[in-house]
Amino acid sequence: MLVILQILKESVFVAKSVNMPSFFYSLNRILNCFIITFLLAFTAIAQQVKPDKSSGDLTGITREFYGTDDVLVNGQKYIPSHFLADGNPYFPSETWTKGTLKISGTLYENVDLMYNAETDQVVLRTRLNNGDTIFVARNILKTEAFDIGGHTFTRLLSTEINQQSAGFYEEVYRGNFVFLTKHQKTFIADYSKTSPNGHFSKLISTNYIYQNGQLFKVTNQKSFLSYFSQNSKAIKAFMKKNNIRYAKANLSTMKLLLQYCDDLSSGKI
Repeated sequence: MLVILQILKESVFVAKSVNMPSFFYSLNRILNCFIITFLLAFTAIAQQVKPDKSSGDLTGITREFYGTDDVLVNGQKYIPSHFLADGNPYFPSETWTKGTLKISGTLYENVDLMYNAETDQVVLRTRLNNGDTIFVARNILKTEAFDIGGHTFTRLLSTEINQQSAGFYEEVYRGNFVFLTKHQKTFIADYSKTSPNGHFSKLISTNYIYQNGQLFKVTNQKSFLSYFSQNSKAIKAFMKKNNIRYAKANLSTMKLLLQYCDDLSSGKI
């Protein structure tokens, strides 16, 4: 039954994703009802039939359906959860975007990507050897970095930081320290008349400074200046001169500020 459910969900996902950028999140509820009805009927029949094969055969059945193409070696088939929920879990958008993957030192350019900020997965749209379109959630241990929509993400492993903080971070600046932003969305199981299938939260972005194997959380201008406490006065003067407000700074302005902080703290200026 689990295999049947997976096949049905994937069939719909493929159809919607290939032809419609917003795919699952505008899925027709009539189709959903049909799938549920079909599964209930299938379950009732299955309960009356005594299985004559071991549970180990499930792997063989799944492999027969999915195939064993090389693209799956370092990833797994991607089927999004909560696909009827309001909103979506993606950053920077829910559309496929041309980007770059760095896998085990090799760059793969101009590939179709999405980033799931709820599950911390980079998703690749590609084709199997037989021509079928599939969606692969890349193995974080093999994916070193990726670029999507002008945003560059790098991977931090639990061997570099604590287990809870491991994952993909947007790399804003890299010098003697690395300034990172963690983007996150959460599925909220709040079921109501207006949101019968739950909804995804707004994007929450948290900044960090990574240096010497340590991850320092930067929540506001005060905590930012405290990291560079020895040069905080000079940094404040630079921010005032260039009309920089930490909370309002865009990507290019933030890079300018971080470059100054780096040069200052490293003795270049």
